[in-house]
Amino acid sequence: MVPEGWSGGGGQRPRAGSGQDRHGCRRDRDPGSPETGDIRLIADDPQHRSTPRRAPQVPLPPCPAGDGQRRPKPAVLHLTALLFRRRQHPLDPDPAPATGALPRSAGERRDRGRSRGGRCRKSAQSCRPGAGSRVGRHQRLPDQRGRELSSRAQSSAFRLVDRPAPVDDCRRGKEAVDGQHSLGQGSRHLESQSDHRSHRDPPSRAGWPADRLDRGESPTQRDRIDHTPPPRGPLCWVGDELDTFTTACPRNCYSTCGMRVTKEDGKLRLLEAHPDNAATSEGLCLKGLSYIERVYSPDRLLHPLKRTTDGGFERIGWDEALDTVVARLESVREHHGPRSVFFYAGSGTKGLMNGVALDFWRLFGGCTTTYGDLCWPAGLEATRLTLGDNKHSAPWDLAKARLIVLWGKNPAETNIHQMRFVEQAIEAGARVVVIDPRRTQTAEAAELLVQIKPGTDGALALGIAHLLIRDGNIDREFIAEHVLGFESFAEMASEYSPNRVAEITEVPVEVVQRLAEEMGTITPLSICAGFGMQRYTNSAQTMRALIALLAITGNLGRPGAGWIYANLQSQIFDPLRDPLAIYPPARDEGPIRISVSTSLLGHHLAEQQDPPIKMAWIERGNPVTQNPDTHRVLEALRGLEFRVVVDQFLTDTAREADIVLPAKTLFEQTDVINAYWHAYIQIKQKIIEPPGEVKPESEIYYLLAGRLGFDADEIRRSLPAPTDAAVEEYLRGRLKPFPELTLEQLRERPVLAPGHQEVAWSDYSFPTPSGKIELLSEEAASRWGADRLPRFHDPVESPGTASKGAARYPLHLLTPNTKDRIHSQFNNLPSIRELNPKTLVHIHPADARPRGLANGAMARVFNERGSVQLEVRWDYGLKPGCVSITNGWWLCEGGGVNRLSGARETDMGHGAAFHDNAVEIEAQ
Repeated sequence: MVPEGWSGGGGQRPRAGSGQDRHGCRRDRDPGSPETGDIRLIADDPQHRSTPRRAPQVPLPPCPAGDGQRRPKPAVLHLTALLFRRRQHPLDPDPAPATGALPRSAGERRDRGRSRGGRCRKSAQSCRPGAGSRVGRHQRLPDQRGRELSSRAQSSAFRLVDRPAPVDDCRRGKEAVDGQHSLGQGSRHLESQSDHRSHRDPPSRAGWPADRLDRGESPTQRDRIDHTPPPRGPLCWVGDELDTFTTACPRNCYSTCGMRVTKEDGKLRLLEAHPDNAATSEGLCLKGLSYIERVYSPDRLLHPLKRTTDGGFERIGWDEALDTVVARLESVREHHGPRSVFFYAGSGTKGLMNGVALDFWRLFGGCTTTYGDLCWPAGLEATRLTLGDNKHSAPWDLAKARLIVLWGKNPAETNIHQMRFVEQAIEAGARVVVIDPRRTQTAEAAELLVQIKPGTDGALALGIAHLLIRDGNIDREFIAEHVLGFESFAEMASEYSPNRVAEITEVPVEVVQRLAEEMGTITPLSICAGFGMQRYTNSAQTMRALIALLAITGNLGRPGAGWIYANLQSQIFDPLRDPLAIYPPARDEGPIRISVSTSLLGHHLAEQQDPPIKMAWIERGNPVTQNPDTHRVLEALRGLEFRVVVDQFLTDTAREADIVLPAKTLFEQTDVINAYWHAYIQIKQKIIEPPGEVKPESEIYYLLAGRLGFDADEIRRSLPAPTDAAVEEYLRGRLKPFPELTLEQLRERPVLAPGHQEVAWSDYSFPTPSGKIELLSEEAASRWGADRLPRFHDPVESPGTASKGAARYPLHLLTPNTKDRIHSQFNNLPSIRELNPKTLVHIHPADARPRGLANGAMARVFNERGSVQLEVRWDYGLKPGCVSITNGWWLCEGGGVNRLSGARETDMGHGAAFHDNAVEIEAQ
């Protein structure tokens, strides 16, 4: 049960002065200062006082209704402030004045079915029953930019107009699709009434838009589909029947938000956070709020596409698409064997129905697929080797911590719901430390920001461990009972003196000492580790060293204390402990060859033999954009005989396909999903019918199986029929081993996984070979050829060292995530592009000036693998010696940052070492 308040506890020591003289740290400088240090003591800044403080209270605007009443105040407004706040850069132009507020989503629970009525948001009169009311929380944009966008979206001075997309528009592909295209019905742009190209009347502000803004499909398009999105306008509904459904976001996102969806007249009308998922009940992020826009996007694929001889695409029917794919599958299997077909499934969407894919390929006779992962396997393997399993305490337990170290983690952008619990801990008196080369939004909530040299976090952890042991700030009783290898670890850590650590990490000695003092004297301590920090060639050893800090101080198995990285307690269907065991064992009739590293995709595809890869099937991923070494990935894919891509949009990868099949969204097929931050099992229900000719992936496999002549009994046992009842029966079979879980329960609310621990490791049972926390791991040596101890070594490619490329390319490339996208997803939506319109390269002015790079100028970022041309953004918050480019931009948008990324694996776990990259930048 989630506690209502956090009493704190723990032994926080008294503060000793301001800390400036004692620790030698400079005060936080103004962001516009031309000279900034690597370490900023934010605690002494009155803007960031260290005393317990309340979340920022943003006044709510009066309700547009004539009665002047206000909506209820939320308990915490911090979420959207972090979501949409855009820190004003000293060189940015002043934002336009705010002229409006974003409509709010419903925050009050409504019963399924007819609404009981309420007061209309556009007048003082009550709406009739069935109209409902939207009383919302956390859905306004507190920054100027957001208010401007909101105002433009609602104002009658602006309207949606149709405009033909250019033929090279990436959302339509490099070449124009033939007249009977299936990418939607034209690009939409927000324009002023003064733009004479407008040809529609502006929407009415007194009701729904007078014009339903039909999508204006091409006259040549067959089977016209009504794909009109929900209109913008007043905050009341006009339909008679409102149906509300429980669902959840299945993206590869830490939060896995529980959601409630309201449908009217067969269309999605409202998304809101589900109150019974205690981890995410505060509200949805901008990406979650944009799902309706995503579902009804004019650029969504609605029909199968086939590549034409001139390199474009033409719309075809399902019979032709399936027959073409079947002919290729049979030919490849006959001449080269089933393993010459390569099956690639990314992590773009979660769900038990994804298991149907491998069931199909087993019936086919097998295939070749991938191992490892692009996201987080180095940290998974480091945690498994040290603790025996990947789990952490419930998200809300973090509010009980008294010291929180956000190590390489930026939850204000990449895990916004975790930030709520960080804020609660701060209000209860906790201190927050951020260790990151970038001054992120998260750093604004911290007392101390440590800007470390990228890739040297392991050395800093070992230096802290050395001081903890030297000064006696360790829990010897806990070590004696629960830790293996402490003596060897202590001897190794003694090699990392403060001076040596300062030289390696570029963190001053005084700061290393302060970190050790606080970690050794403030309890409970939680370390929240980010995924980016474990994307180096030395990162698994780094993660082992971080866990060791918790082990030697006794900060495991206690409320408010622990290792916050991956919580797989909801992974009860296919437990994942081993990075090579992602897939269940192959059946005798269909061996699956797991021989392609996801991190080395381009290289391994080209090098596979016995048999070689001839055909690729790609779903739930965009490897052309997201996998390292873009050139090799493209070269390998283009070298195959045939490519099939299943997706919702014409992504960079889909544009390389011979056949493109339209994929469902989360609202178009029922599924059950788990998470990796909280322990909730959730359902995503079928709420609407798939638009156009879209088919769920499981139905595609079922139809292919029939055409390939699979045994009818095998098909019935392995592949659900393309009906809602058959899908639910399949899911009931997966849930059968867990009587605590039923589809009926999940339709009501999210359910915590059976057997989950509220406080991880509270039983002090560690499933390692020794039954203890293993600082000394024999398996690390035998399996990975690594040191048994978490010893530090430099990344393979790191500026300022003797590593490859250090002299020619003196800048370290960072490719972080952003709150506006999940990797390459969502960036094609207008609402997202309004806030994040173009790719930028961030660079500190101290690095920009000697290269003649003005703020806003175009520059070329390059290394021996490739180059990208981007606009320069001076960033005083970035550590000098680094450049930062957010990942996920499509190649056709001027992105393609992975042209610069080397194809390398992490030291353990077969992860992608995305951040082992040195670059140079020059003016264009």
